[in-house]
Amino acid sequence: GIIERGESSFAPPLETNGYQPLWLALITAVAFVFGHSPAAIAFEIYVLAWLFMLGFAWLSRRTFGVAFPALLASLTFPLVMLYGLETCMLPVFFMLFMKADGWRSRGVLGSLLFLTRLDAASVVLARDIWLFATRRKVDLKHWLIIAPVGLGYAAINQMLFGTPLPVSGLAKAVGSIPGENLVHIVLAYLRSLEWPLLFALCLCVVRVIAGRQAPPLKYTRELAVAAIAWLFCTTYYGLASGWSTWGWYHWSSLLLAFYLMLELVALATALCKTAPAGPADRRTTTAIAALGLGGAALLYQQLMIAGVYLAGLVAQQMGSSPLPNAFGRRNLNDIAWIREQNLPAGTTFAMGDRAGSFGFFLDGKYRMLHTEGLVADMAYYRALAADEGLQFADSMGIDYWVF
Repeated sequence: GIIERGESSFAPPLETNGYQPLWLALITAVAFVFGHSPAAIAFEIYVLAWLFMLGFAWLSRRTFGVAFPALLASLTFPLVMLYGLETCMLPVFFMLFMKADGWRSRGVLGSLLFLTRLDAASVVLARDIWLFATRRKVDLKHWLIIAPVGLGYAAINQMLFGTPLPVSGLAKAVGSIPGENLVHIVLAYLRSLEWPLLFALCLCVVRVIAGRQAPPLKYTRELAVAAIAWLFCTTYYGLASGWSTWGWYHWSSLLLAFYLMLELVALATALCKTAPAGPADRRTTTAIAALGLGGAALLYQQLMIAGVYLAGLVAQQMGSSPLPNAFGRRNLNDIAWIREQNLPAGTTFAMGDRAGSFGFFLDGKYRMLHTEGLVADMAYYRALAADEGLQFADSMGIDYWVF
């Protein structure tokens, strides 16, 4: 919409800000250079996601000497890193933010975190809380950069869209009672800790086995900041959201898994260095063997998942396996039908859940109302809040309701 029509819209005619700003700006710039057909943009989005994943691995290798924890974390949380969503940028910015020494660099990187996902501002808050709790130090100069960026973002949104916040977040709270989803969302966030908790358990067991040979933890600051950010996000969405959370919301759990793997690597490296040259100390040998078996099991599990997924894709492309009748496939079939019918320009569609691929591939000459309001405008949000959504849809002259 930005390149083709000069407007910020999911599909004509409603302008919206229901998205995370930095990812949109990056995709728009790339599409302007390399092409903005639906197929080109879809390809560019996934290429960007994989490039950030590789950048995550490269930065891990450069900073910590190993790349595979970043790769395994990406495979363990594919919805965060590999599905073409804005969260693929967060681990890179998080690592750089935690390494930044000066307040100016922290301010710039904190602003990038915020613009990547607004809830990632919790990382900056978490770092400030950790610093005060551990050193009784208040260091807030970075907010001299982050606060104007945040206020500028809100002011631009207010001027262009009539709301300082993304309309998608407002729409998710329509009709909800604060806290009604608390238990459900807390359980979802706890489930996202499956791998971090497993890594933490392995770390505790091996450290107990190693005894005094175990070195101090190296990444307590990063783990504490990621854990506080996890608590912020869990509490916020649990109290404010009327919707569930999805896999990409759990970027803080990926960070916990990544740094716990780094702790395991650091522990294994230290135990190998302290192992006696003669007959091996039994505790050291046992600890190293436990680490090796745990790492091999994780690698095997993730490679099997990736292998099965890729094998399924190859089988589908070769025609030896039928394509699943998932919502995305049904949306594409509907789009094909629309093109076959050569419906007139201005034909208006309305669709609710799972409308992403339908709206993405819908030609710009058609109009669409996303009935959930996530990528609609403030007028529709106000209609939903007043329980007048159907009247608003009727005023648009809907030609087809898509279910």
